[in-house]
Amino acid sequence: MSARFRVLATVIGIAALVGCAQGVPASPTTATGQAGPASWTTVSSPNPPDSRNNQLYGVSCLNTDDCWAVGWSEHEQPMAVETLTESFTGGGWNIVPSPNPSPAPYTGPNGLFGVSCLAVSDCWAVGANAESLALIEQYTGSEWTIAASPVGGGALQDVTCPSADDCWAVGADIQHYDGTGWAITASPAGVSLNSVACASADDCWAVGSAVEHYAGGSWEVVSSPAGEPLNGVACAGADACWAVGSDIQHYNGTGWQTVASPSAFELDGVTCVNADSCWAVGSSGAAAGVPSRAVVEQYVGSEWKTVISPESSSDPQLQAVTCLNANECWGVGWFFASQESLIEQSASADP
Repeated sequence: MSARFRVLATVIGIAALVGCAQGVPASPTTATGQAGPASWTTVSSPNPPDSRNNQLYGVSCLNTDDCWAVGWSEHEQPMAVETLTESFTGGGWNIVPSPNPSPAPYTGPNGLFGVSCLAVSDCWAVGANAESLALIEQYTGSEWTIAASPVGGGALQDVTCPSADDCWAVGADIQHYDGTGWAITASPAGVSLNSVACASADDCWAVGSAVEHYAGGSWEVVSSPAGEPLNGVACAGADACWAVGSDIQHYNGTGWQTVASPSAFELDGVTCVNADSCWAVGSSGAAAGVPSRAVVEQYVGSEWKTVISPESSSDPQLQAVTCLNANECWGVGWFFASQESLIEQSASADP
């Protein structure tokens, strides 16, 4: 079971793991940190009425006035763990209804972990349903609908689309959309994958418990120095890809190498505007008497640097990031203590 779905399953007691801490709700405090030309702030993120646990895992933007964030929301009365989709249209983030495959009164656990948009009326979101199988949803301009997924397809973690008739989704397996439907594609590693990114239609990378590469024919396992599973991958070109997890990996066109990270914290998401401008996000993790904080790192052409992120007593944790340019980015996740969804924004200090 993937890390993200394990958290989702734990919420309702499916897995024998430690559940999410139900801390005393606290209103997130907003602060602004600045390093270089961009500053990050916490912005208002809506939570469904009567919900007690809301988490965002994926974000995708077409332009400054069109973004989507996806995740899941837990309700107690009636008990339900449902998909959560939020939209930004320039004036703020708003919850948009999204379907769930499980019927009432008990719903879930259903969750969405990745989203990719090609146009205002063409977005895909992937995740998992109550049977730990693939949940695939599509937005066509008016509403989200559940798309047919391959029989037996496992829970999915991420999705990317080089074009309208060419999408890849990864998780328990690898699935491909060819414009007519989704199908399972052979994965040589046969292990869980957490993220996928494409430099072009014939140049894609998937990372997780292994690193796999697609060069137009089939997926192949590629050697990587990573000792622990990787959580996120992004490509600015065929010779400029980054993967993050417990460390940072860089692909220069010939192989993957470990690159120095300015912090020792786990990174969950990464995105690149170009070869010289990338962002990565994660969490410091809570320690005795020390609350968790969101971790933001920036690559500016020669090295990664830590960027000060907003502080909060509610233990902010970032899971995913996307950027429109070097200084206009969105990061999403949740507040561990208050169990509320979290959205942070970076903006140029010199617009």
